[in-house]
Amino acid sequence: DMFETKTSELAAIKGDESTRDFAAKMNEAHQKTSSELGVLVKGRASDLPLPARLDAPKQKLVDRLAELGGETFRAEFATSQVRAHE
Repeated sequence: DMFETKTSELAAIKGDESTRDFAAKMNEAHQKTSSELGVLVKGRASDLPLPARLDAPKQKLVDRLAELGGETFRAEFATSQVRAHE
């Protein structure tokens, strides 16, 4: 969820209208599931710790997306979302 949220926040700024619309839906969905997951593990944090940050490969992709713009951003963002949900 963290990856999808971070990349969707970038898309809300950098994307064209359709990309921003998609990103808003993704962000809303992943914020909801993150909240639900937090409720499920509450009180069991020592048994089921949630990550505090992205792993290195995903952070590298977020950093790359942050450097892109226009059609290149849109294409890379779309590809990253497909791969994140495979």
